[in-house]
Amino acid sequence: MKLPTMGYLLPRPAAVLGMCAVILLSSCWSDRLGGAFTKEPEELERGASAPARKLIAAAFEGVDNAEIVDYHTHVIAAGTSVNEAFVHPAMRSGIHIERLKFLIYASAAGIRHMGAADEEYVTRLVRLARNMSRRSKFRILAFDKHYDAAGKVDLEKTNFYLPNRYVVELAEKYPDIFLPVISVHPYRLDALEELDRWAKAGVQYVKWLPNAMGMNPADFAIEPFYRKMRGRKMILLSHAGEEQAVQAEEDQRLGNPLLLRKPLDLGVRVIIAHAASLGDCEDLDSGKSEKKKCFELFLRMMDEPKYQGLLFGDISAMLQFNRMPVPFETLLRRPDLHARLVNGSDYPLPAINALIWTRSLARRFYYRCGACSHQRDLRLQSAAFRFCPEAHRPPSANQTETRRVHIRGKPGAGVKKTGVMESWSTGVLSFSDHQHSTTPLLHHSVPFTDFHRTAPVFFGRNTNLYGHELADRIDIRP
Repeated sequence: MKLPTMGYLLPRPAAVLGMCAVILLSSCWSDRLGGAFTKEPEELERGASAPARKLIAAAFEGVDNAEIVDYHTHVIAAGTSVNEAFVHPAMRSGIHIERLKFLIYASAAGIRHMGAADEEYVTRLVRLARNMSRRSKFRILAFDKHYDAAGKVDLEKTNFYLPNRYVVELAEKYPDIFLPVISVHPYRLDALEELDRWAKAGVQYVKWLPNAMGMNPADFAIEPFYRKMRGRKMILLSHAGEEQAVQAEEDQRLGNPLLLRKPLDLGVRVIIAHAASLGDCEDLDSGKSEKKKCFELFLRMMDEPKYQGLLFGDISAMLQFNRMPVPFETLLRRPDLHARLVNGSDYPLPAINALIWTRSLARRFYYRCGACSHQRDLRLQSAAFRFCPEAHRPPSANQTETRRVHIRGKPGAGVKKTGVMESWSTGVLSFSDHQHSTTPLLHHSVPFTDFHRTAPVFFGRNTNLYGHELADRIDIRP
């Protein structure tokens, strides 16, 4: 659930600290990056325009109310009222990036008074849930501490801790909204007893974030834990892919989706969070030391017949700018997998203004409103966001756009090319001028969802643009 770190924008530590110092002195900046909503959840029905309400209704079209469940909703408690809960001290004080991220989380969650953070977080979430146009249930996630293989707690590596007891109590207090998901680290000395305790209480799901918690899902030593889960018919919801708040390489490798073959092979049902849609992972199946996109490895496992009925994915966080667009668009084109994908928001991240770029989503036509223009779509999305960040749900169809394209070659090359775009998807811009056809690959640092800008573009080795591989610029015009 961690907020992406954008340190590459200011590579020197002094610059990063300077940026944080400026931002932290002004709460308006953390609010601008964070919540940035100006309306209350209760105002949605009476305050939103008719077209905005129509847009939200269209997102839920064909979905039974009884089937709307968010499998990935975080609850954060700083310990202001919840016994034993805490966030890492670095997130509560000082002038550094971790403190900034916590302020952004707090803003997105509607926390206005840090002394009442625990209560305000839950109050805001309950209000959002009860004022959505379609009633839903939310699986709220506990979060265990970081343990080493000997079962010793490492508080320095524990970003935050939310006890199992708390999510169960919230589910009992708000049975119309919440369903509890416990978090039990398998290296805990009392792991089997803790698992048994909550299984007997009727809890069905267990949440892991291996990169942050420190467990290796393929560790032979935790097979008894998996057997206990299978015996109790419990389901594992595990993060996979890169976790950007974790810096150590030895911890990042624990997010490899292929490590989850162990519980699957032992008959445990597994939901891979975010469909492993971020980062590169070692291809452990190949026997070679090579890396591939974690998402590709997730798809490989989903395509294996032996995991039918065992392996699932959740789509939480997939519309964040740092995960778009390839994983999301790929899943849209794989209807054979849709029955094995579950809904998830990763709340409060959808409420963070800096992560969900509605302008890019509008330009990619993920949200439609009949014959609405780009700007009309954008205004409707933004209006919905001001009331209820969770209202953003993409449709189940891919759409394309025709644009005029002009490419100028690198300096001195004299290359010019104009044509009509044939498709814009999976990071590839294909076009033809009816005499020549080519597929330039956009440089990954360029936001290629922005149609109205000039940007550098790199061509693949097999691309022949009049004999030149590198174009200096690309102009996209209506």
